[in-house]
Amino acid sequence: MKDHFSNHLKDAILISKAIVKEFSNSEISPSHLFKSMLHRRLPLRSKLEQLDKDVYYIENWLDFRIQKLPKSSKIFDNPEFDAKTIAVLNEAENIRVQYNLDKVDIQCVLAAICIPGVGYTFEQLKTLPIHYDEVVSIFFSNSGSKIKAFAKQNTSLVSDGKISSKQSMLDKFCINKTKLASEGKLDPVVGRDKEIRLISETLSRRSKPNAILVGEPGVGKTAVVDGIAQAIYEKKVTPKLQNAVIYELDIGSLIAGASYRGEVEDRLKKIIAEIKEHENAILFIDEIHLLVDKQGSTAGAGNILKPELSRGDFTIIGASTQSEFSKYVEGNEAFTRRFEIIRIVEPDDGLALQMLKAAIPKYESHHQITVTEDALLEAIQLSKRFSKERKLPDSAIDLLDRSMAALQMMNEVTATEVEDIKLKYSELETNLANQKADFKRGLLKEFYSTIGKQISYLMLASVNYNPENLSRDNIRDLKQVIHSVLKELDNRVKIKLDKLTPDNITAVVSYKTGIPIGKLKSSEQERLLKIEGELKKRVVGQEPAIREIAQAIRRSRAGIRKENKPIGSFFLVGPTGTGKTELARTLANYLFQDENSMIRFDMSEFTEEASVSLLHGASPGYVGYEEGGFLVNEIRQKPYSVVLFDEIEKAHPGVFKIFYQILDEGKLHDKLGKEGDFTHAIILFTSNIGSESIIKAFRKDNKLPSEPVVKEEMKQYFPPAFINRLDKIVPFAPIHEKVISLIFDIHIKNVMKMLDRKSVKLKIDEKAKARLSALGYNIEYGARPLLGVIRDYIETPLANMIIGNEISEGDTVKVNINDANQFVWEISK
Repeated sequence: MKDHFSNHLKDAILISKAIVKEFSNSEISPSHLFKSMLHRRLPLRSKLEQLDKDVYYIENWLDFRIQKLPKSSKIFDNPEFDAKTIAVLNEAENIRVQYNLDKVDIQCVLAAICIPGVGYTFEQLKTLPIHYDEVVSIFFSNSGSKIKAFAKQNTSLVSDGKISSKQSMLDKFCINKTKLASEGKLDPVVGRDKEIRLISETLSRRSKPNAILVGEPGVGKTAVVDGIAQAIYEKKVTPKLQNAVIYELDIGSLIAGASYRGEVEDRLKKIIAEIKEHENAILFIDEIHLLVDKQGSTAGAGNILKPELSRGDFTIIGASTQSEFSKYVEGNEAFTRRFEIIRIVEPDDGLALQMLKAAIPKYESHHQITVTEDALLEAIQLSKRFSKERKLPDSAIDLLDRSMAALQMMNEVTATEVEDIKLKYSELETNLANQKADFKRGLLKEFYSTIGKQISYLMLASVNYNPENLSRDNIRDLKQVIHSVLKELDNRVKIKLDKLTPDNITAVVSYKTGIPIGKLKSSEQERLLKIEGELKKRVVGQEPAIREIAQAIRRSRAGIRKENKPIGSFFLVGPTGTGKTELARTLANYLFQDENSMIRFDMSEFTEEASVSLLHGASPGYVGYEEGGFLVNEIRQKPYSVVLFDEIEKAHPGVFKIFYQILDEGKLHDKLGKEGDFTHAIILFTSNIGSESIIKAFRKDNKLPSEPVVKEEMKQYFPPAFINRLDKIVPFAPIHEKVISLIFDIHIKNVMKMLDRKSVKLKIDEKAKARLSALGYNIEYGARPLLGVIRDYIETPLANMIIGNEISEGDTVKVNINDANQFVWEISK
């Protein structure tokens, strides 16, 4: 049978083997094969996209099933087909014979996959957005002529560079957007009237009637062009444009299969010649920077456009992201001066909501799921926070689409699947009877983890499945949470949902980011009211500093301050080891629900003038220009974060000019033109300068110097323009001996948690704790030496006893101190 496989199918099989390895499976299932057939190298994907099939949903549909397949610890270099895949390929061979085809191609396999009972059950195929009858209609009508044409799609029509004279270059390499508008196939465009009017005015000009739309990914540049096409169809444009036709150039097709040098340029010349034959034709080139990039596969194509543009024989609309425009287009003055540059900015929340309301009906129809307005608002807020490089409205639409697909898959979880899991648990309980405690614990945790992998994460969220339960070590507790989840699954699987809610979206984001659902659900208002209490758990002895920062943050979030500034900007000054960095870390974890949401810059690395460009970005022509600035890149990745500039006194004076724009406007642009938004960030600076005066005042009156006094001292070392832009200068008190034992308690808890996993208890009596705390205290370095004391006096002896088998499971270890002031260890069962 393999002799009858087409080259496309052979390629798909090779790709499927790589997918098997990626997912740690042992055999090629129909899902692996189907997923490989959607690879961009193969023609099926583009064909399905042309038919308005949601390829991303199909990929999610397949990933869901692949993730439920058993994992293998062994890596198979040449995995075999499983029984269902063999059945699919046999059926594909029957289809080949039925339609008198020379080879079994990927569309034969697609048809076989769509037959219930071959690769998938009838219930599973109900949610696949392509059906057997459609495949037959698309690929197998006219005695196989369509399928033969499809099989040659990426070869004879493209690779030899010769297009049939009967086939228009515009039809081959372009999409007629005006025609799509007349057929009602374009999504409605909302809130872009100003941009559409600006572009329409530009296109109506006598000279240079060309426009480039520049904006961040996802803001809707292509949608604006769709809006113009719709306006042309509805005759809501100037008379000059009423008969215009917009063709979108498919750069991927233009490049695909080019086999000799200059073939891309030849194709572009022919397209331009056809465009010029149409008096009112407009060419839309998305990612126009690809034609100007001298290093890319289309190098030289931009040179073909320049003379044509200078003659004004035809009209172009281009689109590019800000960074790519700055990198490849902006410096080419001969090219850019032919265009009007029109900025497409990200919509605010209100406008984004209107855009979603206009776009979502088609998604509701596709998924057969309705979306509440609360869910739309939740999608906007969460996508702003967690879609790093994508902007509204596209980021929110993608999140909604993914959430609806996940909800649809959740409805597929059957009672049979839950019964299978319960049966496996019953078998596990039988096997646990004679096992050791450690082994029992491991098996129970593994089973709990398996539930999380096999059941839809949306369903798990609705039954209070919590991955944090894997940190439990008590066997009885583990059994209890497993019983509870299985019982809730029993009830939940009977309910089918057809409405997307905010909780569903939160669960999707939680699954994607790894942030616990509880943290995502907690309201900002609730967190703001509890800042002091949370910070005091980790930062001890700094109540005045914590109070100042908490009050300033609440004022900002309540709107009682100038807009378009960071949430807060604070200068933390004081001796080393007093908790300045720990406060930043705790604040990031608590306010933004992610321990990784702190961006830290060690300013001792920016002492030289040349290093300033690392933050802001190198100038054009210098090494590193294409990478942009560290600061903008980081804040674009983590817009909701605490930005810490540690030891700011060590930075070069040129750095402070960068801070002025951030503190005044909440924004910073790097040399590539990329914008970093700091309006959702907290900016912290730390320094040890002024420590002596703080220690002196504290020793004299046992209180900190006032902020005006500290500010005047800071102006001796830092530019007044910088100091005056800060919200607060916050002095940190020296660590007092009375406080050091509280800090010791915080750090020793980490040791106790590690011992809990081994079912070992650690107890330290008060005298020993006082002694250890005293050893870890230094008036000059604060609590910094304390970690070293815990490592040397607690962790090292414990490690030696564990390795020497002196401590076993269930033991209690006590640390006392004798009359000679020496530590004494006692082990009891």
